[in-house]
Amino acid sequence: MRMNRDSRPLCISVALALLAATANGIPASDFEQIVKNAKKFNGKRVTLVGLAEIGGSEFFLYPDVQSAKRGENAIFVYANILNENPYEKFNNHWLRITGIVDTGIRPPLGVGECSIVLEQLKLLRRHPIRDNSVRAVFQNSTGQTIDIKIPTPNGYSYAMRIPAESATRPTIISNGELRVSKRFTWERRSERNNRFNLPLPPEPARSRRIPD
Repeated sequence: MRMNRDSRPLCISVALALLAATANGIPASDFEQIVKNAKKFNGKRVTLVGLAEIGGSEFFLYPDVQSAKRGENAIFVYANILNENPYEKFNNHWLRITGIVDTGIRPPLGVGECSIVLEQLKLLRRHPIRDNSVRAVFQNSTGQTIDIKIPTPNGYSYAMRIPAESATRPTIISNGELRVSKRFTWERRSERNNRFNLPLPPEPARSRRIPD
C-alpha cells in the first residue's frame, strides 16, 4: 500500500510531462538530427525550438546562442516574405515553430542545411538575446525599383527590393559594402561597373557598436 502511495506522484509527473510535450500536437524534434539528416526528414512536419535571426527577407533559426554568433547549424524558415518582413519583431527571440521540411528550397546566402516551410509560430517566454545591432533606413529616390544587398554581422548578406520613391524600415547593418542593382544580378559599387546607370548612394559608413 505504501508503495502505491509513493509511486502515485511519479506517475502523475510523467503524465504531465507527456501532456506538455504534445501540447501543440507534435513533440519538439531534435534540431541536430534535422541539420545532419535533412533528407531523412524531407516532406515531414516537424516542430523546432530555437533562436531566431530575422532581417530583410531572411528568417533563420539556430539551436543555441553560440551557433547563432558563429552562423552555424542554421535552418532557413521559408515564410513567403515578399517585401517587408512581419517577423522582424521576433529577431533574437526564442521561438517554437512548426512546418514542413523541404530540401528542394535552397537556403539563401549559403546559410543553413535545409529549409522549413512555416506553418505555425509561437513566441516562447525566454529572455531574448540583447540586440546591439546598428540599424539604418535606405531611401530610393531613383524613380525606379532597385535591389540592394546588405551585409549582416555573421558575414553573409541578404537582399531587399525597394520600390521607387520609397524607403525601407530600420534595417540591421554591419561592416561591409552595400550593393545596388536594377535586377538581382549584383553590381559592384563603382561608376565603371554600374551598367544600369543607377544613381548610387554615398559610400556607407562603417557600422560601429554604440556604447550604452
